[in-house]
Amino acid sequence: MNKIVLSVNHLGELAHQTLQKRASGVVSGVASRGIYLQPDHDLTLYLSLDGFKGPLTINLTGLQNDIQPGSPVKFYPSRIEFPHEGFFIHLEEAVIWTPPQPVGDLRHLPGQISTIFELTQRLTTGNEFLPLLEMTLTRDQVSLPGIPGMDLKLRAIVEKLTSGNLDGLVKSLSQLLGLGPGLTPLGDDLILGILLTLNRWGHLLYPGYAFKELNQNLIIKAQQETTRLSASLITCAAAGSADERLILALDSFFSPGQLREEDLQHLLAWGNSSGIAVLAGMLAVVGSFSD
Repeated sequence: MNKIVLSVNHLGELAHQTLQKRASGVVSGVASRGIYLQPDHDLTLYLSLDGFKGPLTINLTGLQNDIQPGSPVKFYPSRIEFPHEGFFIHLEEAVIWTPPQPVGDLRHLPGQISTIFELTQRLTTGNEFLPLLEMTLTRDQVSLPGIPGMDLKLRAIVEKLTSGNLDGLVKSLSQLLGLGPGLTPLGDDLILGILLTLNRWGHLLYPGYAFKELNQNLIIKAQQETTRLSASLITCAAAGSADERLILALDSFFSPGQLREEDLQHLLAWGNSSGIAVLAGMLAVVGSFSD
């Protein structure tokens, strides 16, 4: 008899749109707190046992523990089926999650940058990727283990952004695709942080810039040059959306309220090196504005 998981709490907006297409796919990865699902020719979805919501996340309170990578999956608007494992997930009662609209201004930016940078330094003492934060704010020559020249790449990105050379910015960002370690490579995470910041707060930071073409070009290049998971997350960032841990940290730069240490820890715990790399991408943009 089929086992049914009924307790679906939230369904990300882009996950919901993907499920409407009635596709088939496979389990593309298994993590400690969820599994990745890859519909054919579409964005990667994430079945999560955590409470954190996101555009591609389907939040559950229970999940079969015998699901293996490569297992077939069928997607429908109201359910997800795992035919080999003999169970399906009902989605009718799931609440559709959308990212909050950005609300804030630039008055608090310099102080928030300093506060978040110092708190991150304290929370990540000894982290081998901590130099990423130093690169984004100091522009000094700083080395990163296993990725030579990252400081020069970041400097070029900031220069292209502040000068309004968006074609050059696409080229500089493209050099980061697939670069470095991680389920989502380090360079991709930096791009994610940069794109998310520009698409949520670019109207305040760079009001004369049009980022539509930049977004489109980077999405195409990501689909060609990096993992499907990274390309999916970059696509979300280009729409101003991401896991709520990332959005909470980013939006706090523009708010008078101080980001709670607990919330920053949640961001930094997002993936092995992903959280700190995404934060570095955010700082590259907001730091360049406040120089």
